[in-house]
Amino acid sequence: KSKLENGEKVSIVSYGNSISAGIDLSNINDRLQNRWVHYLQTQYPKATIELQDASLPGYTSLEGIAYWEAYIGKKNPDLVILGWGMNEANVGGMSPSEYQNNLVKLVQMTRAQKNAEVIIYSCFRPNENWRFASHKMDLYTQAAKEAAAIANCAYIDVYGIFEKVFARKDQPSLLSNNINHPNNFGHWLYFQAFKNLKF
Repeated sequence: KSKLENGEKVSIVSYGNSISAGIDLSNINDRLQNRWVHYLQTQYPKATIELQDASLPGYTSLEGIAYWEAYIGKKNPDLVILGWGMNEANVGGMSPSEYQNNLVKLVQMTRAQKNAEVIIYSCFRPNENWRFASHKMDLYTQAAKEAAAIANCAYIDVYGIFEKVFARKDQPSLLSNNINHPNNFGHWLYFQAFKNLKF
């Protein structure tokens, strides 16, 4: 926050899956992190905010650990936002506890080697008719929230925002691939969740 207020350069790295990569969006600037960085720039106009993408579409937090050196190790972030969870919750994927441990590990690695702050954000429920999903995203959401508490970092509740909207809209209306990729409006919902974060 002090860097933003003092007009210094702030580097933000987005590290996550195909959702953070903005797969299936019509405009990359509609990605959740692009929207959020643009918002931060309006809140802290003196600062220079740099956004770097380090997405691994199709992968999980386990690969996030394995490829950390290649994707984060050569960068110098002030803040890393961790967007994992959709692929972990697939049929045959990892357990919520394994997912939680991976998130904690990623936070610890980032703090120890980069002295950077970290934000963990949760995921939303994929299409209920998708046969490859375990349909237990509530458990993975709780695991992400607990990981943030264990690692003492910020947590953003994307799942809760989507659940409120799902009460009034069907899932396909928020999906670009009708499976697990949010459309422009879906990314806007992620952005709304991020706006709730206070530095």
